[in-house]
Amino acid sequence: MHAVDSTVPFALTHSGSCALPEGSESPEARADLRAVERETAMQILHCIDRYLANRAGDVKKLKPPRTGFRLRCGDYRVFFDLKNENTIEIAGVKHRREAYR
Repeated sequence: MHAVDSTVPFALTHSGSCALPEGSESPEARADLRAVERETAMQILHCIDRYLANRAGDVKKLKPPRTGFRLRCGDYRVFFDLKNENTIEIAGVKHRREAYR
């Protein structure tokens, strides 16, 4: 299971498995992920885990006025901030057509 940093809403650190963290998480990010089909949600979690494990993935720094980064996972975008080398804080998970509105 992922370790959870209790000072942030929804933080993931790499620990080798894909599961939603227990404890304090962003209601928006959790709701976004639950609104997605189970198979797609698992693909998103694997994409996040792969990024945490070896920084593999399509990640771009967002341009102002947005802050943080986005990870592309198929038709979905995961918006996050880097907390440290192995921890990210997920702000949201959106379909690409809704992601930048």
